[in-house]
Amino acid sequence: MKNLLNLYSLALVIMLGASTVVQASGLDTPTEIVMDELFASQDDIIGVDIHVAGSYEGGPIFSRWGHAFIVFINKNEKHYYNNVALSLVADVPLDADESIVSLYAKGLYGSFPLKFDADYFYYFWDKYIINESRPLERITIPLNEELKNSLFDKLKNAYADPTVLGTYKFINNNCIVAVSKLLKSAGIPLNNVPFVPINSKKYYKKAGISVTVSEKVTSSTKNTPKIFEELKEKNILTYEQINEELLTNFAYRYGIGSVVKFLSFDRYLHFKYTKVLIEKFKSEYESEAMSASFKADPVQYILCEDEACAQSVIDFERRNLPRDTFAANAFIRHSKSQKEKEENPYTLHNRIIAKASKPLAQKMSFKGIKKGKNDVFNFSLGRFDLEEQLMEVNIIKVDRGRSGGAQSYKVKVPMTKSGKILKLRDRDCVDLENKKFLNNCGVIEEDNRFALYAY
Repeated sequence: MKNLLNLYSLALVIMLGASTVVQASGLDTPTEIVMDELFASQDDIIGVDIHVAGSYEGGPIFSRWGHAFIVFINKNEKHYYNNVALSLVADVPLDADESIVSLYAKGLYGSFPLKFDADYFYYFWDKYIINESRPLERITIPLNEELKNSLFDKLKNAYADPTVLGTYKFINNNCIVAVSKLLKSAGIPLNNVPFVPINSKKYYKKAGISVTVSEKVTSSTKNTPKIFEELKEKNILTYEQINEELLTNFAYRYGIGSVVKFLSFDRYLHFKYTKVLIEKFKSEYESEAMSASFKADPVQYILCEDEACAQSVIDFERRNLPRDTFAANAFIRHSKSQKEKEENPYTLHNRIIAKASKPLAQKMSFKGIKKGKNDVFNFSLGRFDLEEQLMEVNIIKVDRGRSGGAQSYKVKVPMTKSGKILKLRDRDCVDLENKKFLNNCGVIEEDNRFALYAY
């Protein structure tokens, strides 16, 4: 039997030395070629995404705060990987004969110019997800034609003369600052520019630019090296020592994705165990696979100006997003926190969505319930009375600032029954067979009042 140590060495070369492999495989495309393609495809761009790579604990100190770059969504690209991605980074001379401390100091005080680092998204995916096992979080930003053209004008000017971007400064002109300033200069109403990449999301949401849920993807294979390390520690050196029980334990501890990656390094192990383990961990594997890619639907990048457009967005959100992440719901919550909102294409879009998606609701008020800053509410289904056509909703108030502080309430909600479905005002709401709310129905809390919503 082959020795597993040889496989271990090979795997480390592949996984830890992947940056070398990337360049050799042609994944690294010159920025000039990519930018020329981007400018040529301007008419086909429908929106942009901000991607934030999570903290890189094993990298340089400045990578601990994440990294941000922008992706241009082309309506003709069937796979997200093929969209152009652009990062604005410090132009550090490759032959710089200086200490790390000196380079850090120059990064702090603005001694390096900013430069364009453009490639197709799959290169950035490979760098952050595969090589560095860093999560990527996407913030979707819709554009209308005017904003898109303005953005491209600013982009072309900066590409022709990068000095307009200023010099790289780790604190106040880093990757996310430079990208955000570029968007803001194009007319996208970003009130305050984020300075820390991993905090970007809240700034874009607060401005009402990206009000739906952000999507986060992590590597499902990041624990594969740990499997090899454990095999070495246990002195497991041959294939005869590997069995299904051992691999099952690995799957519980390191994730099925990492185990499948491990098995892929050898045909014998792959054919003997991969199919068996995927079947055993089917739901986990499907979940990892689904979370390992981004998709871009054109409707996500529309800035609506009428209710017909709004309805298409609402229909998409109902099919693809949890009910509490609808743009309408997010905008309603956001607008309450601001006394005044500047009128712009994004506020118009959000208000139209909010108006068009106003749900049917059965309001429920509770006297004496006050929500403190540490309080959260949890909701669950209760008993259904067939004769009275009433359903109980259990509401639990939990004080997160105290240990064990919880109160429970019950409220009856008028419902009708149709087969195995409970309806609220003719809208399907509850699956009686599985005892759960349907995607278009649920309970929310607003200002100490509760509502059973049916969209």
